[in-house]
Amino acid sequence: LTRRFAGFEQSDKHFKDWVQREHEQLHSQLQQLRVSLQETASQQQRLVGNLTAQGQKQDMRLQELEGQMAQAAAQLQGLMNAVSAGALQGAGGNGGGTGEAAMGAAAVAASASANLEVLRAGLEREAQQRVQL
Repeated sequence: LTRRFAGFEQSDKHFKDWVQREHEQLHSQLQQLRVSLQETASQQQRLVGNLTAQGQKQDMRLQELEGQMAQAAAQLQGLMNAVSAGALQGAGGNGGGTGEAAMGAAAVAASASANLEVLRAGLEREAQQRVQL
């Protein structure tokens, strides 16, 4: 009976040792997982902060470009009005100088139109970059 009981105690001790080792390994893995999750959460917060800052910069740049575009459109409209007024005055017989002024204004208007197109292209690029973020 003692020999049988001693065999049982030996098996029980081996089992308890195995359970203890497994528990320690699982506990160690759990600690590693917790540390890894904390590092990941910290990194994610940094990335979110960076993306938020980039988004704000893009918003500011977009507003700046929209303002420049509105300003260029207003200048273009003013020049177009000046060209129209000059053409009307030229048709009224006020002299040849008015025609030259109208042509000069038309050239400036064309330049302003080109600038407006450049601003539009910049605005579209900024919008595409923003979407890619």
